[in-house]
Amino acid sequence: MAKRNTMVLHYILVMEREISFIMIFKYIMQIISDVVSYVHGLPKMMEFGLQEDMRIQQGLFYLGE
Repeated sequence: MAKRNTMVLHYILVMEREISFIMIFKYIMQIISDVVSYVHGLPKMMEFGLQEDMRIQQGLFYLGE
């Protein structure tokens, strides 16, 4: 009976450790996904910033500054 209890306890500890590894892996994958989506969005953000800058410069040009 004692051997069975230790086997069950060992199984629970192994499962707990595997679940921890899975949670850490999911967390790392989420970080990678966030970084990739941010990097993909950078050209669009830069293009938007460039367009805004051009509009501001044109506006200042039209105002005579």
